[in-house]
Amino acid sequence: MKNKDLFHQIKEQAARDLPDILARIDLNQIEIIPETAPIKRPHLSLQTILAYSLSAILVTIGLIWGLSLIDDNETPNYTPLASEAEIIGFQTLSSVSLLESLDFTTLAYKPLSYTDIAAVSVIETEIETINAYMNMLEVILGNQDNLTYVQADSDDPLYQHLINFSGVDMTATAINYRFYYNATDSETHRSLVGKIVFVDREYPVAGEIVTIGDIAERSVFRVQIDEDNYVETRNLSTTERQRFTYHIFKNGVMTNNTDLRLVATENALQATIAYAVGTRQLMLQVEKTKAQNAFQVRYQVMDGEDETGEIDIDVEYDEETAAYSYRYTVRSSIAEAASEIRRERRQKAQGQPGGGDDDDDVPGNNDDPGGDDDPGNDDVPGNPDPPGRGNLLPITGGANL
Repeated sequence: MKNKDLFHQIKEQAARDLPDILARIDLNQIEIIPETAPIKRPHLSLQTILAYSLSAILVTIGLIWGLSLIDDNETPNYTPLASEAEIIGFQTLSSVSLLESLDFTTLAYKPLSYTDIAAVSVIETEIETINAYMNMLEVILGNQDNLTYVQADSDDPLYQHLINFSGVDMTATAINYRFYYNATDSETHRSLVGKIVFVDREYPVAGEIVTIGDIAERSVFRVQIDEDNYVETRNLSTTERQRFTYHIFKNGVMTNNTDLRLVATENALQATIAYAVGTRQLMLQVEKTKAQNAFQVRYQVMDGEDETGEIDIDVEYDEETAAYSYRYTVRSSIAEAASEIRRERRQKAQGQPGGGDDDDDVPGNNDDPGGDDDPGNDDVPGNPDPPGRGNLLPITGGANL
């Protein structure tokens, strides 16, 4: 049989069997899937691509900016002073600012000024020391953009080097200090002798920088009125923290030893100072307001029964005395109501009214434009001897820093 005939017989047999198969099929169980529209591929024009790219870039920038803000807010800088000029400038500037604020005679401070509230807070009994440090901190704290220490060419032929400090005080007045010095280097030491010039006043300065192995540098500076009355500050910073100590000497006796730690948050320098009087320990965290015209202080006193509180310190002008003063508003955990205290604020800038400008025996009160209010007396600020001679007490023993 030919293939053609075989295929024909198969086709006829299949046709005869087909009706039996169809009868056994349940058409109601057959699922009919509806036809779906074909998926269209997106057409990306150049304009669309650029728009998407720009959006992605903006989102990325926004994330980076947001993360930087979080980092700035949450990660303080514990070593805000980076350069040698900043560290040397900070030590000498803070020392002279503190020296100017101290009571080396019985006439330097005005009488106490309190509200009628009983003096129950430790702050009120320690106000003289606190006020001296607030005078110092007004100069050295604040927005870092407004505080600059610049190493410059000396314009004084007697001195090789100059560090120029510029800042702004709490009355929005520009202030300027200049530290002139000569330096002598040895294998492990660097000795500095010079003067700080502020307005029309000059203060002798001696300092020593010591390298301690490969770990860190230590430095000590002394700013003085004479060999018995001076402020000495030591740099005890590490690579992780910046810490300074201040020693106040009156008539050859150390009357105060204060620890100061610096930190920068949101580009603003803040300080924590701590000192002890007998068994009493006092710690203050100090920062300026964002407007830079007042202090905000949190404090803690540890002396058997602890005391905590807050202090707002602003500057007010007294028409009667034609001078600025500090007004302290103290809110203590052991007092029912806030108390107010007023204290002298020292002059911070040329021509600015301030306390302490009329008594030639008070440090920082040189009324003569040349800063020579007591000719012949080498112990009066304004009359330093030429570098390397006279009333400047040299610092020795630097290896023990």
